[in-house]
Amino acid sequence: MCVSLLLLLTALMFAAYHWQPARSLRLDAEQLAPRAYAWGQGDATEQNPNPTYQSLPLEHRDGALQVHCKIQFPQLSYCVMSLLVAEHPNGLDLSGFDTIELQVTGAGPGAGAKRVVLLNYDRRDSEPNDWSTWRFNEVEFRNDDYANGPTLDAKLLRVSSEWIAAQAVPVNQTLPRVDNVIRIDLVTGRASPEGEHSLIFRAIELRGHWVSLPQVLALVLSLWILSGVALATSEIFRWRRFARQARGSIKELHRQQLQLQTERNQAQLASVRDPLTGALNRAGLDQVYAANLHSWMNPGQSNALIMVDLDHFKIVNDTHGHSVGDQVLIQFCKLMRKRLRRTDLLARWG
Repeated sequence: MCVSLLLLLTALMFAAYHWQPARSLRLDAEQLAPRAYAWGQGDATEQNPNPTYQSLPLEHRDGALQVHCKIQFPQLSYCVMSLLVAEHPNGLDLSGFDTIELQVTGAGPGAGAKRVVLLNYDRRDSEPNDWSTWRFNEVEFRNDDYANGPTLDAKLLRVSSEWIAAQAVPVNQTLPRVDNVIRIDLVTGRASPEGEHSLIFRAIELRGHWVSLPQVLALVLSLWILSGVALATSEIFRWRRFARQARGSIKELHRQQLQLQTERNQAQLASVRDPLTGALNRAGLDQVYAANLHSWMNPGQSNALIMVDLDHFKIVNDTHGHSVGDQVLIQFCKLMRKRLRRTDLLARWG
């Protein structure tokens, strides 16, 4: 019953995950134009070991942001359109989105590769005023690979190898993080050939679920673990209760056994004892005789049998009643016991 209920709840959770309302975030050129800018970066040379940067004009028209640049190594190795999506230091948490739909086009020689870079500010290791220390989460794509525009799986995001090398980040800290994104950069591809290039941005839309699949799996796992713990705890208490009952039953059986043994001993004693005086009766004397006859017959063993008769005892019963006669017998046996040795036996014959 419990397992059936858990299976039903698990199925309902996955069904709710599948049918939950979609979560989306749209950022378009109209929204981002006031805080967008364009720039280019040149390669480092022997004369100038540091990369060079130059501002590029950014056009806003027809609901799109456009930048045109001429890639000419090493003066300009790639062009960038930077879109500020949040005010530093509080960025957007994009970790709950599954896909990134880009309305980005462009022109230029070559395959037309582009990159989208999500710059994530981490208060633990990022410098507030140095964006180069922010985590560069990127993915490179080509418009020709997507019939209806690029729709990228968020799992394709990787931390830029150049950023890892520049920041000397340990390998165990190189996983993507997009929980505090301040800026989104659109960049020409790494292998873009020399020539005139352009980037045209209209919108970026992120889609996902309000409750992610890992969260559902964690919830289902927690449900099964808690149910297992609850069931195990219930079984432990049930077995403890059963053990207490069993111990009680064993004690009761032991008590009854002792009682039966006592009653048996009493019955056995009553069968060989005179109930009035407590002395052996004829049956008891016969048992003693049978048990000791062999030892009594040994040479050098001396034994004696003394029979005592109370004179005029019938007169006591007839004159004073049998109750007084019984008291006489009881007192007589008491007197005899005081004078007998531990090895002597007292029996009533009559």
